[in-house]
Amino acid sequence: MSQTRILFFVERNLHLPYLEPVHDYFQANYPNLNLAFSAPPYRASTRNLPGCGLDTSTIERLSKKSFFLDDPAEFSPDATLVSDINAAMYLRGCGRIINVGHGMISKGCFYTFRPIVRRENLADLICVPGPIHKKRLRKNVFIPIETTGFIKSDKLFGPNALHRNQFCQEYNIAPQKKLILFAPTYNPELSAIPVIQERIFELAGNDNHLIIKLHGMTDENWTNYYRTEADQHPCSTFIEDQDLTPCLKASDLLISDVSSAFVEFMLLDKPIVLVDNPFRKNFIHYDPEDIEYEARKACVVVKDFQSLKNSIHKELKNPDRLSELRKKFSRDLCYGRDGNSVKRTAQAVLKSLQSPFPVKFSVLVLWDHMPDKKELLLFWENFSASTQGFDLEVIMAGPKPEIPSLTRLAAKWIECEHPDAKVFNSAVDEAEHEHVAVIKPNIAFPPGWLKFLYNHFNWNNKVGIVQAMHPQNGYQAVMDKFFAEKKHLPYPETSLMLNRLLIGSSILNKKFDSPCLMFSKKNFSSANSSIEENSSIKVYLENLSEIQRKSGMVQLLALDVFVYPFSAEINSPRYHIKKNLGVHKKKSTSIIIPVFNNLQLTQQCINSIIEHTDLQSHEIIVIDNASTDGSSSYLKELHIQGQITLISNKTNKGFAKACNQGAKASKKELMLFLNNDTIVTQNWLSNLYRCLLKNPNCAAVSPKLLYQDNTVQHAGIVFTSQKTIWHIYNGLHSIHPAVNKERTFQAISAACMLTPKDIFLNMGMFDERFLNGFEDVDLCLKYVQAGYLCYYCPKSVVYHFESKTPGRFNNMKHNQDLLLKLWSGKISSDEHLYYNQDKIRPDYHKLETGEEDFIMHDSNENTFWLRARDLQKKGDTKNAVKMYKLALQFNPFDSRNFLIMDELSELYINMQKIDMAKKCLLDLVKVAPTPDRIHKLSLLQQNIK
Repeated sequence: MSQTRILFFVERNLHLPYLEPVHDYFQANYPNLNLAFSAPPYRASTRNLPGCGLDTSTIERLSKKSFFLDDPAEFSPDATLVSDINAAMYLRGCGRIINVGHGMISKGCFYTFRPIVRRENLADLICVPGPIHKKRLRKNVFIPIETTGFIKSDKLFGPNALHRNQFCQEYNIAPQKKLILFAPTYNPELSAIPVIQERIFELAGNDNHLIIKLHGMTDENWTNYYRTEADQHPCSTFIEDQDLTPCLKASDLLISDVSSAFVEFMLLDKPIVLVDNPFRKNFIHYDPEDIEYEARKACVVVKDFQSLKNSIHKELKNPDRLSELRKKFSRDLCYGRDGNSVKRTAQAVLKSLQSPFPVKFSVLVLWDHMPDKKELLLFWENFSASTQGFDLEVIMAGPKPEIPSLTRLAAKWIECEHPDAKVFNSAVDEAEHEHVAVIKPNIAFPPGWLKFLYNHFNWNNKVGIVQAMHPQNGYQAVMDKFFAEKKHLPYPETSLMLNRLLIGSSILNKKFDSPCLMFSKKNFSSANSSIEENSSIKVYLENLSEIQRKSGMVQLLALDVFVYPFSAEINSPRYHIKKNLGVHKKKSTSIIIPVFNNLQLTQQCINSIIEHTDLQSHEIIVIDNASTDGSSSYLKELHIQGQITLISNKTNKGFAKACNQGAKASKKELMLFLNNDTIVTQNWLSNLYRCLLKNPNCAAVSPKLLYQDNTVQHAGIVFTSQKTIWHIYNGLHSIHPAVNKERTFQAISAACMLTPKDIFLNMGMFDERFLNGFEDVDLCLKYVQAGYLCYYCPKSVVYHFESKTPGRFNNMKHNQDLLLKLWSGKISSDEHLYYNQDKIRPDYHKLETGEEDFIMHDSNENTFWLRARDLQKKGDTKNAVKMYKLALQFNPFDSRNFLIMDELSELYINMQKIDMAKKCLLDLVKVAPTPDRIHKLSLLQQNIK
């Protein structure tokens, strides 16, 4: 137990009341457990999009309890607790996923009989509030389900329950008054707000005190209105606290709508009045069979404000009128109601860590050749990682190598020269378990693939065989239909996406062309009598399928299980990258530089290469595009000296044709395309090479390209929703965390790009229809479409003077139109993905002039700013000014720069540099005018006069 790691992944702040109590219980009662918190990058909620992540103050508070990690996989947890299974989208390599946070109704999303509930199978354990939830889920969910009680109810019952007097004292409310709680949901189709609106304040008076607690995603106009009105009304209180529970405990009556709040309140056996929104049937998940609508029988339901007012009066006068019904539903909806729900949840989590998946599997692995030690190791590594938590036996069939330490990992090994129908039938006969998976060893599997294939037998009792999807059997059609804009993703990302978003989905499939399938032994024996011993396994399966179809069985292709060629396996179509870049032999590189004039820049570029590159195993190829400024003579001299290979063109052929000429002349295995307006730095090429070497399927890699002032020119290329293309984070300082992450992009810059020669030639090289623009973007998109990856490598740094070649932008429209023609509908908008990863939220700031100014809400620590403040405190004003200026470069689009400018202007005033202070304030007033800034500027102008 001492090594057990448990992570609490908080997708958004409203999940903390479910997760934090379990963490605190573990911390108090199991001190040997390793605990940590994590959350996605913070994004505030908007009207159309729920927020995610945690604000800085919450992270600081949680960090005082346990580790807080930006990357959940970094913790390597044995189990990750979530409060909504949607959080599984963020989690890979995070152990067992345990969902402890189900609401008791949640507007029809969890406890219905519709396909949406199938997503709950992404977890490995679900802890539900009451017996009715388990009963409902069992129709579609086949993982273990534990009835633990509702976690938040521990604040309502037991020795640690909240008290009404504490609440009244905290908010200065007279305890003798009747407390009426208004807690509506936020959805326009469901919320009581559109029906009640501002009339809610009519309920507050001498005898009643109105408490307003809104959902975090409520329209901000209503939030601001209710907050303001409550401040002005002596008999009402607006609650800002995220946790609704104290309000529930203190109140005498609840007004709500289609909200889980009313079911929580029902546990306290107090009257509830629900307001019916006339548009509730328009809600996407509306289902009159859901628990929520059943439980409304224990409430009073009204349709207008006057009925609401009358009902409140009646219910407060006779609060026990519906008590028996409320108690009945409470027993079904919340087990225990004794203050021990957290304890039961924690015990269920620990029990789950010791328990395998409840169904056992036999896995038959078919080897069509003699595997060597490396192949077996790779197979076991991949297979073991994808089957953790399952009780299974492994049966190998095929030639058996003499490697006892590895072959004994299989329960049985059926030796044969080549597995055929007879061997297959024998292996199935020997299989101990009902459900048998058949796989080939050279594929990669998504985590939990066994349970996801197995689930299809539960959803359709007429299933005979379920096959996994593969790049050659339905993958392209599925991607075209559902995820056309995501076709650039590498296979591991695609596999995860299909598993999360298409869980439970399948199509009929008569072909047997998948390297991974599953069947039940009870539907297998009927084919045995007609077996032809020498037939292939594929023919045998087709025979079995035909027999099953005649008896009413169907064969399915599971869209939620996508297997793909194992990138490190010899049979993988992409293996040649890994093979070519093997660690035993370092590959040599052709550095290809197209040149048209700019002699001084070319000299700087080549001199920097000679200074910072070991050229013993590399070559420099320069293509002179008919330069007229002396460059030709300089390059001919270098060629005569043997320092470069020179290709001289009689006319300017442009970037694409010149690079292709260099590629054809290359004698090396790798090629590095480089603009002549660059200066390379120490280890630039070796760092690019290491990135290419260590990342499977990497076909291109570019460095961090900087301007002379150490701000970023290139850190990856992104595509916006407006179909524009740009260098993300252009202009940020080189030390900003967002530009120091090695990662993939759909496109990177060929101002400096390393790529294997064979892949470049196979892709058709640069498209020469592009004229000095977007050739690199087009090439990268071809790489990505073919299944390769393009990497940005920040450890390699190159200075780029950018676009110094004469006529560089003459054909911009032609290039843009050509790119759009070639790739329309095939490029996915990905800008926001990087912003989310990098704790940045982009926005458009409206200036007083009506113009829009692009800004970023940046949550990354501005180290220059912190240093500037520290220097100012120490009295080192000169260096403080330098640091403030660097702080403004850290992220020139950062909304915090307004505050930095405020501080800098104040520093200038203290230094008696009034002109500089005035300039700061003039800039501030132009883009972010406030009364304080305008007043301060006015005073400065008067003093100057």
